[in-house]
Amino acid sequence: MKTFIGIHCSAITSDDWQRWEKAKAGAMVWSPFSNFWLYGSTADIAAAKKQGVSICIGSDWGPSGSKTVQAELKVAKLAGKKLGLGLTDRELVATVTTNPGDALSRCWNKVVGRLEAGAFGDITVLSATANNIWTHIVESTRPTLGSSSTTGSRAHLAQVATSRRAAGRMRGVRRDPRDYGIGFNLRPSPAVKSMLW
Repeated sequence: MKTFIGIHCSAITSDDWQRWEKAKAGAMVWSPFSNFWLYGSTADIAAAKKQGVSICIGSDWGPSGSKTVQAELKVAKLAGKKLGLGLTDRELVATVTTNPGDALSRCWNKVVGRLEAGAFGDITVLSATANNIWTHIVESTRPTLGSSSTTGSRAHLAQVATSRRAAGRMRGVRRDPRDYGIGFNLRPSPAVKSMLW
């Protein structure tokens, strides 16, 4: 069903994925760090994608997950390379932006994860230092992050893009990126790298 959101899905085989109706595929939350840490393997992302399941990335829980979704994104990139998933940086960014937004939109009957009138959406401001914006987002670290906002007019959002000081004055803006789950552990740990290689 389109409103079904599976968590981890590590035990689902490629045969199981084939039973999912493409028209009602739903979504899954992938937490590769936690999966590799706890089980030594992860979900069959290739089979899920083949069935049209929307892939979303989550950081799982404190004891075994990444500290942030940003860190989990980096682990997903490493896992994707190791498993030959062929995930582009643009697809990886979608796993933490539009894919979860679309999954929640189907459940809540409200637009989520889009910057449009009446929708629930956030923005993150990054300093532009790379030629490929998708790669820049995946590889970003705390110093490249600006601020996020869930409120404000178009004029306010323009101020956020041009001035961190202006962003700090906006109602609803949190100055510390950690308020949005963006923390210090932004690169995969040596333990995860050793599991993937």
